[in-house]
Amino acid sequence: MNLRHIFILPALLTAMACSDDSPVTPDTPDTPDGPDITNSVEKLVSIDAGQTFQTIAGFGASDCWTPAFVGKSWTSHRAGITELLFSSEIVGGKPKGIGLSQWRVNLGGGSAAQGEACGIEDKSRRAESYLTDDLTYDWTRCEGQRYFMDRAKELGCNKIALGHHFDDVIETILMGMLYSGKVETMMPKLHSQNFEGMELIRPMYLIKESAIKAWRDTNGLHFIQCACRFTENCVSCGGGRGSKRDEMKELVAQFRNTSSVIETNIFNSVRDINLRTVMGYHKDGEYYNFLDDYDQRGNKGADKEKE
Repeated sequence: MNLRHIFILPALLTAMACSDDSPVTPDTPDTPDGPDITNSVEKLVSIDAGQTFQTIAGFGASDCWTPAFVGKSWTSHRAGITELLFSSEIVGGKPKGIGLSQWRVNLGGGSAAQGEACGIEDKSRRAESYLTDDLTYDWTRCEGQRYFMDRAKELGCNKIALGHHFDDVIETILMGMLYSGKVETMMPKLHSQNFEGMELIRPMYLIKESAIKAWRDTNGLHFIQCACRFTENCVSCGGGRGSKRDEMKELVAQFRNTSSVIETNIFNSVRDINLRTVMGYHKDGEYYNFLDDYDQRGNKGADKEKE
């Protein structure tokens, strides 16, 4: 049985062992906290490893900044740490690791390069950035983070999970249109161009930010800020205004007050594009303009639009 399918069993066994339908009797000894029934019942639990009730598609965790520091600076221990995280190998009946198949990473904003000026005292919480001063990406940066991703792939982890949600998606669509003059969006999943065999996924792609916050509040959780000075101007991170994404967030909020379907329509606008009604597009380095075959299509009576 694959380790990825059995990690839930310890919790299941604990729950079964601690549950008891037997009534508390008058003979049950009392304790200051109530009746003591911890030794009153013995149960035998049998598990048929050949019978599958549920298949777990992935077992994931987040790097939470620290691995970027460990991977770069704690070179004497990083191999053992990554083995504990990603290995699903069984040796002598014992697992070498917990067998993570999905690994979520934090794409930092460059606070590490700012040094003390970033205001983050704990150096392990400062984040490097792949983004350069000329707004291009240098994928040789972030040595520690890349080490963990390389080891994750080597030891069988095949997915890198990003935490973008539904609101991020529609805000990205609007930012592209209003500030970059293009129609595009972040994809729910795509093959990594820098780590062959790895897949980037966004598990919360269809979950609205309001639902995530409601779940947070219901469970009494507190979300920590990213280790990045840019979040000081992030409304959703508890800061003030300032970023283009915050502008889009406010714009979407106005749309939401106007109509309940606008958010969904923004999302659907990149799901059902009629290429015959756009002036141009490009794909895999090939560019198309509607004039390229305008006369040819006209001769065949291809244009059906009413004037």
